Amino acid sequence: MNLQASDAAKRSRYGNRWRGGVWTLFLIGVFSVINLLMYAFGSSSYFLFTAYLPYSFGIVGIDYCMGWYGMPVDGGAGAFYLSIAAVFLILYFVIWFFARKKAGWLCLCVIKKQ
Repeated sequence: MNLQASDAAKRSRYGNRWRGGVWTLFLIGVFSVINLLMYAFGSSSYFLFTAYLPYSFGIVGIDYCMGWYGMPVDGGAGAFYLSIAAVFLILYFVIWFFARKKAGWLCLCVIKKQ
């Protein structure tokens, strides 16, 4: 009987961690989109809870589209960098969507520490 209670407790604990990880992944994607929008509209603040690569590519893309320190606008390069940022963000949301049903999808985002 004690073994069954222990297994149920482990299953519950790992299930809660899995659901928390799934929603953390979703929030990372949402805050990354919000940060890019805030940067595009000229805000001087941002959320610290963001994904690094989409945010970096997005900032460079927005700067190219709006002109960078007096440089002329280069829409092609801006669209290229923004599309790279969009691909990363879409990847986050696809992994989030499938990770809601199977925990194995979170293995694509998490590196196990030994």
